[in-house]
Amino acid sequence: MINVLVFIIFLYMIMSIYEWCIHRFFMHSDYSMFKELREQHRKHHEECSRYRGVSWTGVYYGWDFLLYVFLSSFPFVYILSRFTNISLWFTIIIHLIMIYLFIAVHNDFHGRLHFQNPYKEPGIPYLHIPDWLMKYHKKRHTEHHLTHDKNFCTIFVGFDHIIE
Repeated sequence: MINVLVFIIFLYMIMSIYEWCIHRFFMHSDYSMFKELREQHRKHHEECSRYRGVSWTGVYYGWDFLLYVFLSSFPFVYILSRFTNISLWFTIIIHLIMIYLFIAVHNDFHGRLHFQNPYKEPGIPYLHIPDWLMKYHKKRHTEHHLTHDKNFCTIFVGFDHIIE
């Protein structure tokens, strides 16, 4: 049982590092290998600056993003599963659930934060978060839009507290 707890804690840390890296190096870097994502994110920040936090350029993640994050982060998660002696099937299921939660919570939170009535893209996962959690994320995310150089973790908060 302790190995499952250790696995989940370290998986959260891996996902926090991953989220920080994607946001920092793919969305905020002019050298990003994902030019379309970078451009969309740049436009989003411009709109937020110009219109006091309102942006019509949504930054939503779909199923393709889930697949990308799963495949690119799985080697690290697999090593963690071997280290903690967790079965491969449990590893895959928990890893997919955590990525899905990240995407669905991000899509709801980010849409609600920047739009009064966010348009929900068909086929994109959403998971409504409670208002008390929304207030915490709103404070962090607003700081991110003001400084552009901190609070890169929007959902799996943690790594940015260590590195920034």
